Amino acid sequence: FAKRLPCGAVEGTRRSLQVFFLIRQLCTSLLGEEDTRLPLSQVEGAVAEDEKLDLNNSDLIACSVVMKDRQAKRFLVISSSQLILVEPDTSQLGWGVVRFVAFLQDIEVSPDTDDIRSLQISFHQPLSTIRRTGQRKAHRQAVASWSFVFDDHIRCSAARKR
Repeated sequence: FAKRLPCGAVEGTRRSLQVFFLIRQLCTSLLGEEDTRLPLSQVEGAVAEDEKLDLNNSDLIACSVVMKDRQAKRFLVISSSQLILVEPDTSQLGWGVVRFVAFLQDIEVSPDTDDIRSLQISFHQPLSTIRRTGQRKAHRQAVASWSFVFDDHIRCSAARKR
C-alpha cells in the first residue's frame, strides 16, 4: 500500500467520507450532471474584491498590514468562511470597500515571536486550483505572507481566535 490504513474511529470516519465524496463526484461526472444538492464551498455567497460592504453590524478589528513593498491600514473582518480586509468608504458612512479576500481554509496563522501585537498570516494557493492542476496537497505553497500589526495584544488575540 502507498497509504496506511485508518487508525481509530475518527480516521476511519474521515476516510469513509472521503471515499463517499469521491464516488459521488465520479457518479455526477459520468452522468454529466452538476452536483446542486451538496455544494461544499458556496462561491456564489462569497465576498469579492472591490465590493462594497455594510460594516454597521460587523465586528471590525483595526490593523496595519505589512506587505513586502508597502504598509496599509485596514479593517479586518472575519466571516464564517472568509478573511476580509476592508478600507473605509469615504463616500458612504458605515460602508467599506473590500481590498483583499481569502478563504479561511487557505490561510495559516502564526504568532510573531518578536511582537505580541502581531500575527504572521500566510496565504496558500486555493485547494480547487491544486486539484485542477493535479498537484499533491503536500506541495501546497504559500502565495503570500503578510504581517498584521494590531493596536494591542488583546485585539491580536481576538483576531487569532476567530
